Amino acid sequence: MAVYYDEIKILTEKLFHKLIQYSAMKFTYENKEIYFIDLIILSEIMSKNEISSMNEWMDYFEIKRIETKKSINRLINNKFLTKEQNLMDKRKVMINVTEKGLDVLKTFDYSEESYLNFILRDMTVNEEKTILKFLSKLNQLTVDKYKK
Repeated sequence: MAVYYDEIKILTEKLFHKLIQYSAMKFTYENKEIYFIDLIILSEIMSKNEISSMNEWMDYFEIKRIETKKSINRLINNKFLTKEQNLMDKRKVMINVTEKGLDVLKTFDYSEESYLNFILRDMTVNEEKTILKFLSKLNQLTVDKYKK
């Protein structure tokens, strides 16, 4: 068994509790409710130019399609995203971030990069490798062969 098993278990439990807490969080922007998942989805849509249709986004997030669709529709209703028919393929609905959507992201300063820089700034290369291995192992738990 690992030398730091108990400490790792406690911190992992705290991390999972925080993830659950964050997933239920709501914020207010100009009297409109925004869920944490909405900020994550908005940020992803802004940063991934190669994906643009509603169906592609629902596949990309790997969560229930209805949850992705509800979040995207909330963002559209709040005018943080626009939904437009694709001129080349009328079957596709294209999703784009509006100026108001960019303002929301600036307001809440949701930036994975700043979080990652905070975590890694004082770490050695070996510590970074250890974190990478740990996160890789966590990710492996989501692979189908472990889902039983």
